[in-house]
Amino acid sequence: MNDDGPAASNARYAGVLGKHDPRSIQPDSLFPVFSVTRGVTAGMVHLLADKGYV
Repeated sequence: MNDDGPAASNARYAGVLGKHDPRSIQPDSLFPVFSVTRGVTAGMVHLLADKGYV
């Protein structure tokens, strides 16, 4: 945080959306993070099961 607000508000966006999608990245661009969250959720369920919570 600085005097002008969060540092991210001053960031510049560079790159493209994907290998086969040449559109440039915008502040409201969405990315498929659901593939990552599945593994994290499964890992947490296993951890809770090992501790006897599930």
